[in-house]
Amino acid sequence: MSLAIVLVAFPGFYFLGRRIAEKLSLRFADGQEAIIVASALGCFAVSYLTALVCFLHLVYPAIFWLLLIGIFVFCFPREWLQPPAKSTSAQSLRRDFKSLFEGDGFFRFNVAILGLLVFISLTLALLPPTRTDALVYHLAVPKAYLENHGLVHLPNNIYSFFPHFIEMIYLFFLGLGGEGAAVLSGWALSLLLLCALSYYFQQFLGKGRAILPAVLIFSTPTFLEVGSSAYIDVPLGTFIFMAFYCWDRWRTTLKDPWLWLMVAFTGAATASKLTAVIILPLAFLGVALQGRNRLDSTWIMPRLGILVLGVALCMSPWWTRNLYYSGNPFAPFFIHIFGGEGGVNWDPGRTHLLQQLKFGFGNGFKEFLLMPIHLTFFSQKGFPYYDGVIGYLWLVLLPCAYWALPKKTDSVEYRNRILSLFVAFAVLFAFWFISFQRIRYLTILFPFLALLLACGFQRMPTRLSLGGKLEDGFSLKRWTYRLAALALLGNLVLILNFWTELKPLPFLFKTETREAYLTRRIPEYRTYQAFNQTLKKNDKALFVFMRNFGYYCDRPFYSDSFFEGHTIQRILASSSAATDVVQQLRRLGITHLMYNATLLRSMASNLPPEQQRVLAEFLDKHTKREFRDGRFYLLRLVFN
Repeated sequence: MSLAIVLVAFPGFYFLGRRIAEKLSLRFADGQEAIIVASALGCFAVSYLTALVCFLHLVYPAIFWLLLIGIFVFCFPREWLQPPAKSTSAQSLRRDFKSLFEGDGFFRFNVAILGLLVFISLTLALLPPTRTDALVYHLAVPKAYLENHGLVHLPNNIYSFFPHFIEMIYLFFLGLGGEGAAVLSGWALSLLLLCALSYYFQQFLGKGRAILPAVLIFSTPTFLEVGSSAYIDVPLGTFIFMAFYCWDRWRTTLKDPWLWLMVAFTGAATASKLTAVIILPLAFLGVALQGRNRLDSTWIMPRLGILVLGVALCMSPWWTRNLYYSGNPFAPFFIHIFGGEGGVNWDPGRTHLLQQLKFGFGNGFKEFLLMPIHLTFFSQKGFPYYDGVIGYLWLVLLPCAYWALPKKTDSVEYRNRILSLFVAFAVLFAFWFISFQRIRYLTILFPFLALLLACGFQRMPTRLSLGGKLEDGFSLKRWTYRLAALALLGNLVLILNFWTELKPLPFLFKTETREAYLTRRIPEYRTYQAFNQTLKKNDKALFVFMRNFGYYCDRPFYSDSFFEGHTIQRILASSSAATDVVQQLRRLGITHLMYNATLLRSMASNLPPEQQRVLAEFLDKHTKREFRDGRFYLLRLVFN
């Protein structure tokens, strides 16, 4: 049912985007471009329609169904109702489908691998969500909005103060068809990125059809995993690339509707993840370069103004929400300047501690040179090594970037596009390298690298002369094909290892219940079930080192983001006796305590002896056990 809802809704997004494009007098080059760009534009419109519904406190499933029905009623192309004499679009689609089985063996091999990867990713997207960020906020915040029928203040979840462009799409599908539809909508946005990359390559860079850019992206184990898990990283890459695509079309056609779409997608990316703010300098550079070519300041300034105003408008709903709930439009940041501590459980001290957390191997020149090796052979899930796996194919094809470089015989347009891709990748990579070295954050820049490598791979010489005759030289392309195929198979093995580790088939074939699957995949899940069943309507639990899976909580709770022992440490630091701890928890409305005993003991071992004594006395004399599952406890506070 969830898959059917997504398959129905996304054509509606296309119809909506197509109608908006018509109003903007935007003409597409062909049907494929129309599907890709209009679908992304429709997603943009639906996200902000959903945000409007949230602000109006009209978040009900019936409202979302009415929106979807309205989209079909008012945006469905009337000409489609007329029986065409010859369906050129249908012929084009049949031609494109047939071309998937043409070409050389390596191309057919890529088609087969990509088909398998899409199938694997679909099976992952059909599973209940278990990844941390999805349960903490990507799905948890939309669920809270749905339960409260609109915006709600979540002061103990700092992620609820982040901009939520993609989460609004998840909320739309959460209202339509539950969690399954929400997860599948993220998966569909990931597929949209693959389609956009393949189309851009075949139209503007390559010779004939090629799906290598899509294969490079989706064969990256971490990209496939997060693209099927209700994360926003791969969908974010979709909107960043669409902004670049629209800029390139504006650059070559000088039609301002493409500029307006670039502004919309730039704003969408910025309103999806704060780290995407780095694309703003690139967007300014792109507009400024066009003005430089025209040597007309009166032409460039209004367009720069449109960019600034458009991005500000895209961010304004979330700034307004933060201002209302905390008094700081940029919460949880800049608290030392704009305040807001009273409205959000955060402070400048924790911001400073968070900035000390580093992933990867470092930011030095040596680390920069060794980055391809580190990413390929030393990346792993969890802190501190990149928190993900990149696979082998990127390293094997990295030398192909050399052959992507323009030659004197290349057209001006090819040179401009390759230079633009190099600049975009270099700026985004530099930002990633000096800030957040996590593999899933590479989704905003690797689409550009994928195009460069695919272009170089296609332009690579068949043979490489080693000083003698060219025909006697090294068979470069043949060996690169072989190495790339082996690397791709290696990536597939990594993905299949993860897939078999999940054991998805029992759940997919209905031989395993949802609760059994979640219990198997989430160690804390049984404790969360006990939390939902034990607490009454007016009870509230303090979570300590429980990973704050708000999506699976049906009762109120108090938690700390990132530093999950902050509140209990603060209370212990200001308490001289166990009764003081009880009184402070009571003032917070806390009636229960849920914690990971292993991590709590580890934290306590670093406390002063007096605080250790107070904590031990509090747990012994002022709590009563309600549930225990291994190292996870649910206690009820005893108020004397």
